[in-house]
Amino acid sequence: MSIEPKAGDTIRWTREDSWRGIEVLEYTLEVYRFTLGFFENNQAREAGQFTPLCDRDLWVEGPDSKPEYVCNHGAYVSNLVPAFDIIRK
Repeated sequence: MSIEPKAGDTIRWTREDSWRGIEVLEYTLEVYRFTLGFFENNQAREAGQFTPLCDRDLWVEGPDSKPEYVCNHGAYVSNLVPAFDIIRK
């Protein structure tokens, strides 16, 4: 059973950075312009640079992922899994 994220929850995002190795970042989710996601810092908030949970960087290929193709759209990867964990508040 997957946990549905909601405003006020925290996500822990583990990402690989080619310069620093692996980074573990935590963000508090909020709704901005009817979209659930987060601001990376106060400067991003001031500039309106919001990261929605559907951002491609937050999803990685999993064991069931495979390349697909849709006519008039192009190639994509199906069955992506989240690169973040949801931490309930």
